[in-house]
Amino acid sequence: GIYQLLYGETPAQYIGQMGRSLSRHLSEHRTDFNNNKPQNSAMAKHCIEQHHNFSRVSSTLNQCS
Repeated sequence: GIYQLLYGETPAQYIGQMGRSLSRHLSEHRTDFNNNKPQNSAMAKHCIEQHHNFSRVSSTLNQCS
């Protein structure tokens, strides 16, 4: 499926494609944020650079047919 990560009320978003569960993929972005590895995740990079709290990231999933 295709997923979208949003940050709070800002226009920041990340669109990705996945083969794993959304919760697993979001967890990977969170781990990259927590471990200060912006090179592994565009959303982690945004949150680190903008000093955002990753807990404000929300997600949606669009199933492809």
